[in-house]
Order: sequence, then structure tokens, then C-alpha cells
Amino acid sequence: MSNTVNPLWKIASGIEKMGSSDSPEPNKEISNYKNRLVELYHEGGIKEVFRGIRDFVRMELHTDYAETRVDNDTRWSFISEYLPSDAETLIDIGCAEGEMTRLAGESGLGAVGYDNNYNRLQSARKKSASSGTV
Repeated sequence: MSNTVNPLWKIASGIEKMGSSDSPEPNKEISNYKNRLVELYHEGGIKEVFRGIRDFVRMELHTDYAETRVDNDTRWSFISEYLPSDAETLIDIGCAEGEMTRLAGESGLGAVGYDNNYNRLQSARKKSASSGTV
């Protein structure tokens, strides 16, 4: 194993220690986590691993992006200030969990959000379905 992968294996070993040896199911889940860490590392190095861990914790703890950002209203005010008065649609590139997309929909715009993180898009879809805005 090369030295560049050692930090990844330290993280994976830490995750493995959290597993229980009493049941084979947790060990399988731990193995899946380790495999995902390797995939992330190959996709983009240690930065991608840390992004993946951050997103995993955020999704597993069900942290609501809209609740953690305290400046959503300020951000939406800034965006809406620069929208043309005859604007009908808004494309939110890098929409995360779709908070700005949702606010655009609530203001009467047709809104589409794009993000390259599948989990964030799933979260945005759930929120938009429950609010009926997008």
C-alpha cells in the first residue's frame, strides 16, 4: 500500500473500530463504509474523502441545510434584487438541498436546481415535494 493512501486507511480503521463484533450485519456495513472511502479517494483524493464524510454525517444526522444556514433570507434578498422584473424562471446551479430553489418557487418563479451531489438532490426533491413549490 502506498503512503498516499495511509490517511485513508487510518480513517477506515477508526470506522472499523466503531463496529460491533457481536453481529455480522454491522461488520458488513463497516465494510461498505470502507469501500466507499476508497471510491471517494480514487474519485478526488483526500479532499473528496472529507467531503464524503461531511455529507454522510450531515445526511445521517438529518441536519437540515436550511436550519444550519442563518443567512438564507439575506441571500435570497440579494438574488431577488438582481432578478429582472419579467423573470419567469431561475436555475440554481449548486443548489445543495434546494433552499434557494424553494424560495424562488415560493415567489412564483419556475425554478430548477442542479447539484452534482446525489444525496443533496434527493433531499431537495423531498423538500420540494412536501412543500409543493418546485
